Amino acid sequence: MRNAKHFAKRIPELEILFVETAYPEDQNVVNCTDFIKTEPLGDEVAHYGEFKIKRKLPLFKEIIDKVCEAVPEADWYIQTNADIIVMPHFYVLIYDMIKDGNESFCINKRIIPEDLKDMPLSLLYSVCGNKHSGHDCFVFPARLIPKFNLGDICMGTPWSETAMIANLVAYTKNFKVFKEAHATFHIGDRRIWRSVEYNDYRIHNTNEFARILRVLSNKNKDILKHETIQYLLDKLKIEVNNYKDDRYSKHCKYFIE
Repeated sequence: MRNAKHFAKRIPELEILFVETAYPEDQNVVNCTDFIKTEPLGDEVAHYGEFKIKRKLPLFKEIIDKVCEAVPEADWYIQTNADIIVMPHFYVLIYDMIKDGNESFCINKRIIPEDLKDMPLSLLYSVCGNKHSGHDCFVFPARLIPKFNLGDICMGTPWSETAMIANLVAYTKNFKVFKEAHATFHIGDRRIWRSVEYNDYRIHNTNEFARILRVLSNKNKDILKHETIQYLLDKLKIEVNNYKDDRYSKHCKYFIE
């Protein structure tokens, strides 16, 4: 991120701020003096459901709210997961995409082999890796945030970014997913969060996504025609049909019947 910020200095009007948010016990895990620290997170998904294995997972909406409170002057926000590495041209690419008329968008990461993790960063940059279908890097204008309905979606488990996609499709005219861009990458793809023992968290997020999408689509049916929403609805149908779990809500069933 620092390398990308340094690369972006060639654009005088582009100011980049790093912001981190965490629970109180995690705030000093990474001591980055160039990151603005938000007020600590206080909520967690355990307050909104019953789960067999206790996991302190934050709500997406609280993360967004804390960041906005810390840097309310921002015109645009970029949300990425903490384990995503950005390429040196990352911020310049986003600047150019915005200038090109993209109102909101997602940049899919690429996956490079885990056995390369000890390579110098400069060499990791040169590995093209493989494209990944997961959505974990969003760019959107600040003016949209008061409209967002992120429900009780939590991070750290499947379907965490789906509510963001639904909102960006609903409130912007040309939401795009850049699937081929060599702009971000992740080392390895173990997907520990897919463990069966955490299925209740997956079901919680799936139910929340379906509920939020139903609310948004009741206001504008056209969002259901969007390519990315169609992709997510196909995933929803496959998941509900495969797991056959009674905990899937009426909102999920609404989209698959």
